[in-house]
Amino acid sequence: MKKIFITMMVLVGLSLTFVGVMATGNDDAWDFVGKLAGKTS
Repeated sequence: MKKIFITMMVLVGLSLTFVGVMATGNDDAWDFVGKLAGKTS
């Protein structure tokens, strides 16, 4: 049950991140997430 809760919280967090990125007008959400994670292409 705890694993399901953690998975759901991660999915909600990612969803909110994407909504925030789209609201700011950035077209490429994956680049934004990569910057948050410290990964660059």
